[in-house]
Amino acid sequence: MVWTVSLSIRYSKDAFGVEFSRSRSIVEGTNDTMKIYRVCHELFDEFYDGRPTRQISVSLSKLEGKTNLQLSLFEANKWRNRKLASAMDSIRSKYGSTALLRAVSYTDAGTARQRDQLIGGHKAE
Repeated sequence: MVWTVSLSIRYSKDAFGVEFSRSRSIVEGTNDTMKIYRVCHELFDEFYDGRPTRQISVSLSKLEGKTNLQLSLFEANKWRNRKLASAMDSIRSKYGSTALLRAVSYTDAGTARQRDQLIGGHKAE
């Protein structure tokens, strides 16, 4: 479970300024990928100024065990979503990181399948 999400962007060497790094604590710890993504997206929209970017980093902190779960009257599928995420993690652990992908990964804009062929960001030859 994550309580704090941090986003850092390092600008191109040709851009004025080196980088920015911002973090946001969330109200309730989560291991939901899409919630973490939304926090990153909010930070990006708030602080990115359009300069050429060289590196994007995401870090998670204030972690706790996954056994804790705050139930909510307003999120009926919270437990179901957690079980689904756990099942997806198990499948990826057993069959590889590309065993389950989002549909966008199969479009021209998708990069997950190409990145799976890289070792440390470089082509395996």
